[in-house]
Order: sequence, then C-alpha cells, then structure tokens
Amino acid sequence: MKFRAVPLAAAGGEILAHNVRDEAGRRVLRKGIELGDPALARLAELGYTSVYVAEIEVGDVHENEAARRIAAVVAGPGTAAGRAHAGRVDLTPAALGVVRVRTAPLFRLNGIEGVTVATLPAHAVAAPRRRIATVKVIPYAIPEGAVARAEGIDARGGIVSVVAIRPSTVALVLVGGPGGQRYLNDGIGPAIRRRLERLGARVLPPALAPPEASRLASVLAGQHGRGAEMIVVAGETAIMDLDDLIPRGLRLAGGEVEQLGLPMDPGQLLLLGRLGDLPVVGAPGCVRGTGPDGFDAVVPRLLAGEELTGTDLRALGHGGLLSDPRRG
Repeated sequence: MKFRAVPLAAAGGEILAHNVRDEAGRRVLRKGIELGDPALARLAELGYTSVYVAEIEVGDVHENEAARRIAAVVAGPGTAAGRAHAGRVDLTPAALGVVRVRTAPLFRLNGIEGVTVATLPAHAVAAPRRRIATVKVIPYAIPEGAVARAEGIDARGGIVSVVAIRPSTVALVLVGGPGGQRYLNDGIGPAIRRRLERLGARVLPPALAPPEASRLASVLAGQHGRGAEMIVVAGETAIMDLDDLIPRGLRLAGGEVEQLGLPMDPGQLLLLGRLGDLPVVGAPGCVRGTGPDGFDAVVPRLLAGEELTGTDLRALGHGGLLSDPRRG
C-alpha cells in the first residue's frame, strides 16, 4: 500500500487517507472511506484541489478482510468474533467465564508489521457482551504475506479462549463468637454472597460456627451433605497463621491447606485449601470492599473447574499490586 496526493478530479474510488474537517473543526469526512461523488463534491466545497489517498496495491489484503482472517487465528473455544469494521474485529465470550491467553503466539502475532492484538489479562473474568480481545490492522491494507504469516503461527485452539464458569452451589461458613455476629451476618457474609452470586453461584444459607477448632471442623465436614461444591469460610478477623483457628479447623475436618497468603494487595490474607473434593477458600477481610482484590483472582478460576495449587497462587504476585492505600 502507498500514500500519495492526487488531483481531486482523479481521486474517485480512492481511499481517503486522513479525516477532513470543515472551517469549524467538525469532521465531515472520515478517513478510510472510498471517495465517491458526494465526498468529492464536499472536498471541492472546502477548497481542496488535491487530496491525500491510500492506494491498495496488487497483493494487498483490505484491512477488514485481514482483520477477519487474523481474528480466526486468535479466537479459541468459548469466544465469538464480531464483524470486521475499520480494520478491527472484537472478540467476546460465549458465556460468563475465565479468560485464558497463550502469550507466546500472541507475542509472535504482534511482531507482524501492521497487526496488533490486545487481550484482557489471563484469568480475568469474561463478562457476556464485553470485549475480551481486539484485533486491529493498522494500515488500510497489509500484504498477503503478512496475513499468511499470522495464519501460519502455531495457535491451534486459538490464542484467547474462555472457560465457562459453571453454575455451582457454594457453602458459606461464618466463624465467630456472640459479639461478632452482627459483623458476620450483616457485613462480611452478605459481601461474600454478592460476589459469588455475580459469578452465577447459588449460595447456601450461612452455616455458623463458634470460635472453637473442633466445632468448626464439624461444621466444615457437614457441608458435603448440603450439596456444596465449594466452601468459603470467613471469621471475625482474617487468618494470620497456619495454626490459626480456620486452618486448624480445616485440618481437624480431614482437609488440608494448600496455601496461606496471596501475593496480591488487597487480598494477601487469603487461604486456599481442600476438604475431600471440595475447594476451600478462607476469605480475606477486603471482600467487604467493592474494588478488585485477590478473592476475584482466585474464586472465578475455581468455579470454572480449575484445580489451583500454591504455585498458581504464588504466580499472581506479578501484577498483584492492585491498589495503593495511600491514594484515595
């Protein structure tokens, strides 16, 4: 593709290279349009005798066709590609889910001149009808060879995919003494429920446990019988140590702690464990807030069926600084 100025009389059918504005600064012609008689007449009214155009050469692929073909490389299971417009194709999720990104082929794809692909971060929640990736071809056309290189990248299964969050039943266990009931029942309990319900989960009525490890163990063990597929447990204060009340109660119930401490702020005092086949999340106190935190980074992946390990949680430290409490 090449750019050049041509006389207005010879510009019919060419691609307008730049936006055109009137005397008041209003855009009257959009870049990328094919110059027909109405556009040429408007340019003449504005005093143009020549115009800068983009010429597609033999072997070039129009931006929309190129974006469509490249989007087919990017789109993996659980995604849908929209129509191409102005050299762009957006990808959206087929259902509420968790984004997965293959970074190596993404890096190679973005190394092709004239091609850009931007995605949500890996493990982000993909909301229906919201973009999870966008493919943008920068010029009005790119060589066929560039498109062929994109299609030749080993991206079987796509570069961006979405794993659906399954409708799940979640047990909520609240741990505290009589003085903490208001905090548990009116504060952290409803906050956790709201977060889970936004992810499509059915939350069982809270099970209450006193601050005694053996009693907590009994309550935790009883969640299997309630049909729970995951347990979220929260106390009057966050979990501070592996010998703290909630980890001890989990171990007494026959479970195990996978990781205590999450390298994300807010969310550092999160616990991940298992009780038989049930994942167990010890909620950090930040779940009472409304901003993103470590709970959001862990629970959606569990609801999507991912079996997380301590290694997975430790990897969240890169990018885990979510807010600065010194700033409003």
